[in-house]
Amino acid sequence: MATNKNAVLRYNELDKCFRNFQRRYYLEDLIDAVNEAIWDFDPKLEGIKTRQLRDDIRFMKSEKGYDAPIEAIRDGKKAYYRYNDRSFSINSKPLNQTEAEHLKRAISVLQRFGGAPEFEWVNELGPMLTTQFVLSPTKQKVMSFESNIDYSGYDKILLQRFIKL
Repeated sequence: MATNKNAVLRYNELDKCFRNFQRRYYLEDLIDAVNEAIWDFDPKLEGIKTRQLRDDIRFMKSEKGYDAPIEAIRDGKKAYYRYNDRSFSINSKPLNQTEAEHLKRAISVLQRFGGAPEFEWVNELGPMLTTQFVLSPTKQKVMSFESNIDYSGYDKILLQRFIKL
């Protein structure tokens, strides 16, 4: 399985396991839990192996990831994994710099199409996300559309556009 395939799904499932202090999750248990979540999402997908799990844990621990306080606790010859902070969750952590940059670029691209009837939702969503994540607003528009709410043939133009494709 490629490293980016269903990564968020894998991280969220690992987060559930690491937050559960009622059970000890060894490597095999973590692999089973993640594979079960993947197969619940899409039964045709291939599960993960030990190497992918170790890479996911390493990424979650890193600063580029979630900076998660994951600890391996020795239990005989094996080790089980969990967070050393009971209140930690990857879903309660604020955006890191890389995620904020990706979000900023996505918002910037979407805001360039302001004015088109299909992108009316961007006019509402863009400013809200910009203020929520303290991003600088887009200054330059690439395209601008004018619309007339009294125009009655717009749906036929869109239909023609799709028929020609």
